[in-house]
Amino acid sequence: MGFTNPTAVLWIGVTEDEDWVVFQELYETGQTTDYYTGRINSMSQGMNIVATYGDPSAAQLIADYATRGIYITPANKAVGTAFPNWVRFGIDRVSEKLKQKPGKNRIDGKKDEKGAPSLYVYSTCTNFIREMETYRWHEKSVSKAQDLNEPDVPEKANDHICDALRYFAVSYSPISKTDQQRYGKDYEFINVDEKKDIWRIGK
Repeated sequence: MGFTNPTAVLWIGVTEDEDWVVFQELYETGQTTDYYTGRINSMSQGMNIVATYGDPSAAQLIADYATRGIYITPANKAVGTAFPNWVRFGIDRVSEKLKQKPGKNRIDGKKDEKGAPSLYVYSTCTNFIREMETYRWHEKSVSKAQDLNEPDVPEKANDHICDALRYFAVSYSPISKTDQQRYGKDYEFINVDEKKDIWRIGK
């Protein structure tokens, strides 16, 4: 979230089958924290926001939003031993959700012999779609040894919403049905149409 770079916020619902559904976005620039606070609150009316995640490097901005009643949890940068790079870990988690899984049904009920993914987006989230379509890995120079030795990283351009999705991917933990039964409605699974429990992620 910022003044020069776009403030990008995603609202994500999670179904009982652990499908992620991006159903709303905020993507604007050049406004104040007070303005964005009002926009985020108005766009969240009637929703049960389970958690809000944000850029872990934006400590001051997180504090500014907290004084205005929006409490942001820094995205989880802890990763497993197989993923020393937390950016790559988040990208891999999103990529896994995009894969079509044989035998899996689409959330809209339509059949596809190839199966279905576990990540969906509403067509109204045009900035999300645009950024996802142009997201690219940084091309390494074969003439530069330091380039070849560096880990793969995405291009740092038009990636604000992609970063927001990645923050969700590294921070979200499924709530088991056992916990749902134990703790009641506070842990009720998403019904996407009713939008009861929502995760909100900002960049």
